[in-house]
Amino acid sequence: MSLLKIRPFSIDLTDTFTFANANVTGNIISGNANLGNLTTSNYFIGNGSLLSSINGSNISGQVGNALVAGTVYGAAQGNITSVGTLTALSVTGNVALSGANVTLGSVSNLHIGGGSANYYLQTDGSGALSWAAVATTSMNVDTFTGDGSWTMKTLTATPTNINYTLVAIGGVFQPRDAYSIAGAVITFDDPPPNGAIVEVTTVVAGAGGGGGGAAGPSWTYSAVSANTSAVAGYRYIVDTATANLTITLPASGTLGDEVMIIDGTGNSSSHAITVDRNGGKIQGAASNMTVTTDRAAFTLVYYNSTQGWLLTNV
Repeated sequence: MSLLKIRPFSIDLTDTFTFANANVTGNIISGNANLGNLTTSNYFIGNGSLLSSINGSNISGQVGNALVAGTVYGAAQGNITSVGTLTALSVTGNVALSGANVTLGSVSNLHIGGGSANYYLQTDGSGALSWAAVATTSMNVDTFTGDGSWTMKTLTATPTNINYTLVAIGGVFQPRDAYSIAGAVITFDDPPPNGAIVEVTTVVAGAGGGGGGAAGPSWTYSAVSANTSAVAGYRYIVDTATANLTITLPASGTLGDEVMIIDGTGNSSSHAITVDRNGGKIQGAASNMTVTTDRAAFTLVYYNSTQGWLLTNV
């Protein structure tokens, strides 16, 4: 029996070969291959765990260790690792980093939208952040002249309590058991003497958050004699001498926002002050508030969308 001897052979790929469909289940081993031009593939089908598809810059699956610039689509990504320098990361939705370590380098690398110049971020204790104004403290002075008969006056600042007031009559400091404080109203046990200058100094301890806070707000005062749209952190001294007026509350509020309204001329029994809820609620009710008490002075503090603006310092 004779043996069939197979001699080594080579293929000269000098011409162009077109492979319509190639199904290779084994390995292709090449010793020396000069392929001349680039081999380009536009679409890959993987095994379902690595590549699901690559289409332009959109990555819809997990791409092993591939370094691909693009946008991650589909389900939320629990972990994202950048090999090298991450120049930009934009996330739509909430970012929860509880228990995770995040290194940002210089603080200038962190940019968060919203807020105003010199505001700071504060937490509600449950992880939600909001912008707040820097706290300030101011001294407010009210000056009156005694006539020997009046004992009650309305201050232009509401003390946190009586310990935040200093009172002098005719230049003489008064002990705190000589008067009482109820909201913005000071009441003397005895009427100041006729012609005596009465000075009431109120320490207004500031707090951030647009005018709210337990420590007391940093207020801006505004004297109004026409219908007015209120801004959180303002105290409105209302001229009710000649006409009814409407103070319209902000359309939306943040927990702790405060607005104060004072009947400056003491005529609200004749010319009422209407507090317009502006689509929100007052004391949990979907109705406006009408003030008809002379010398009324009160604060409205925002709680939430269910309860709206609540009365305090009445």
